[in-house]
Formats: sequence, structure tokens, C-alpha cells
Amino acid sequence: DLVVSVEQGRLLGLEDIKSGRTVHSFLGVPFAAPPVGSLRWEPPQPPSAWSSIRNAQHFGADCYQPPQSSEVKLSEDCLFLNVYAPPVQENKTFPMMMFFYGGSWEFGGSSIPIYDGDYDVLFTQDVILVTVNYRLGAFGFLASPQLKEQTQSHTTGNFGILDQQAAMRWIQTNGAAFGGDPTRLTIFGESAGASSVSSHLVIPSSWPLFSAAIMESGPPASWTDISLDEGQRRFLHVCSNLQCSPNTTDWLECLRNKSAKEVQDASHGFEAFVRWTPVVDGTLLHD
Repeated sequence: DLVVSVEQGRLLGLEDIKSGRTVHSFLGVPFAAPPVGSLRWEPPQPPSAWSSIRNAQHFGADCYQPPQSSEVKLSEDCLFLNVYAPPVQENKTFPMMMFFYGGSWEFGGSSIPIYDGDYDVLFTQDVILVTVNYRLGAFGFLASPQLKEQTQSHTTGNFGILDQQAAMRWIQTNGAAFGGDPTRLTIFGESAGASSVSSHLVIPSSWPLFSAAIMESGPPASWTDISLDEGQRRFLHVCSNLQCSPNTTDWLECLRNKSAKEVQDASHGFEAFVRWTPVVDGTLLHD
């Protein structure tokens, strides 16, 4: 059995052999606690440990979004990553790469077949590839001054970016277990994933977590973030649709008591080139 020990416990992975080459895959690995209930619109929290061997042979759910296919499982409990690695070699470590998918920060997931990393590693044999889920839409990027006051980190509108950062931290702690060298971690992505990378380039707390960056069709641009004032406009739109007035004392409880589908359905109907993006909140993103 292909078993690897990480900080939270042991993982049972998959071995695939083609044309004499081997790749080890560990799928659906939680890198943070489920961002549900009181953790909706909070920074990602550390994942819980498990005592028995955890099956890491299947993808976890992708983050909640407008459904694109009945074959893709969607859930708010979605903070999973996948590791694709060559066999561990004595006295050798592999550089690591972490991929952030695109989709206008509203669609996408690491289980989509085009992002399956086993063939990439199978044929290169010289890198460990990590693909990551992060919160999307209003779940990942709802922003307002009121919400900023309520969160543990006093950030707002950047929960999806913080998810990516949490995945990088998890790899810094656990990458060596897969034969990787976390000090040689390249982050990369396409479209909104590339723009997420551009955000990390200007977030000082992200800098110790990666060593190189690649942006594929998503450099810093006018559409890659919004002001907190614009975030507030979209926040009020969502609150109005959900009938949760921010002028009441229980507005956050009201929002958190809504189902994921209700939040998703309330997250549309306003004019914007890209509906949900990172936000210049003055805490995580300053410009």
C-alpha cells in the first residue's frame, strides 16, 4: 500500500504505472477545516487530525459554484488539494509546483479532468505537482467594512486568496513527506488563477511561502481587484437579495444561516465586468 504520513495523519494514495514510468497520486487531502457555519467568511483554519489511514484515492468536492456538470460534486466543504509525485528517491528531492485554476473567481475546481496532474508528472518525472481548491464567488470574495470588523484576521473579500495561502503553508509543512523540496515551490495559474498569483506577489505574508511564480493569461490589470467601496456595493446587493439587513445586530448570523444555494442565487444581478475578485481591503491587499 502507498501510505504517506503528514502532520494530520496517514494518507493512502494511488500508484499509476505507464510505459515504465510511475506517478503517485494523493487526492482530496484537506489542507484546512471546512469553511462552513461560523467559519463561512472567515480565514481558513487548520485541518483536524485523523487517527486511521485516510483514503486519498478520490477527489474531494469542488467549491460551491453554479453547477456546470452533474458529475462534479460541489460543496462549501471543499478545501482540498491533490499531490502528484514521482516515486520518492533516496538523497534526492523534487521541486514543487502549485496550480490555481481559472474561472473568473466564480467557476473551476481541481477535479476537472484538464487539471488532472498525473500525466504531467508521469512524463516529466522531475517535479511534484499540487492542485488546489479555493473558495469562489461570494463565498470567497464577499467584502464590506462590516464584515472586515467581524473576521478574525480583519480581512474581507479575500478568503479565496487566503485559502491559496493556507495551501502553500500546508505544503511548506508537509511537502517533504512526498519527496518534495518546499523551498523550491513555484505557484502558477491561468486566467483568474494567474491573477491570484499576481496578488500573492504583492502580499508580503505570501512571500516566504513560494520561490517563483508563473502567470498564464492573467497579469495585474484593472479587472483583477476592486476597491472596498465597490465590494460594499456588491455586499449590499447580496444582503438585500437575502433579506439580511446590515443595519441589524444579527446580520452576519442571518447570512450564515442561509443555505449555500441561497447565497449562490443571491450573488448575481449586479453590473460588473467580473462579478467576484480579490479586494483591496487595506489589510491583506494594499494596492
